[in-house]
Amino acid sequence: MTYLNQSISVLYGSEKGRLSRLVKRIVGNGHTADELVQDAFFKLIDASRKRQIDEPRAYLTRAARNLALNHLRHLRQGVEVGIAEQVYNAVADSRASPEVELLYRQELRRLLEALTALPPRRREIFILHRFEGASYSEIATQLGLSRRTVINHVFNALSDLDVALGPDFLSFP
Repeated sequence: MTYLNQSISVLYGSEKGRLSRLVKRIVGNGHTADELVQDAFFKLIDASRKRQIDEPRAYLTRAARNLALNHLRHLRQGVEVGIAEQVYNAVADSRASPEVELLYRQELRRLLEALTALPPRRREIFILHRFEGASYSEIATQLGLSRRTVINHVFNALSDLDVALGPDFLSFP
């Protein structure tokens, strides 16, 4: 998975601009184009988990073009509502305030510290399951453990994190 993430990052850096220009020519809106390009990359990631993608650039181009055409069709059918770029720019910023962002960073730091405090094998299994999306069976096969042992490690990790982080974790006033 790490190799996939690195190659996707490189591909994203090299192809995002070209794909955004292509999609913007079709849909006429830069913000919509950026969203559709991101959706195309999500499609690539999902597809590459299921099968080998021999030509990722071609796959992305086709996916982005199809998403743009689907977007236009949905607009005509009334399924999606188009927003002019000027209106989009006038909408208030939906990002978190600096104060809330600081609180989330502090909570993230607490979580990372609690994860670091887990026993190494338990931490490895927990990260594979919760962050990388591996199933219990996949982890058991990969690490040469029984499925029940993997489940116990995940359960114990959740219990340890619950104790370490306490009931106030991510509860802001």
